[in-house]
Amino acid sequence: TKHREQAWYVVKRPRIVIFGVLAGIGTAGANLFQMQALTSVPSTVIYPLSSGILVVTLWLASLWIYRETTAKPRNILSVILCVLAIILANIKL
Repeated sequence: TKHREQAWYVVKRPRIVIFGVLAGIGTAGANLFQMQALTSVPSTVIYPLSSGILVVTLWLASLWIYRETTAKPRNILSVILCVLAIILANIKL
């Protein structure tokens, strides 16, 4: 069936499994860091900061892994504005 073929595709490609394991380790590390940080820093600081870091990290990864050509001033400005929007959306007034 289709699902078995998809499962064998993953098994035949160990690179996919390696990337999945690395993504899982990175996620676990980020969650651990976030829980540790919440013991000493207010959540109003941690959540916007971690969300902003995620946006910037994914953008840098797209430049490196996919060789995207988004390193133009207009695109850099859009990433900065995105991070600022995340921070402003999480500020409690």
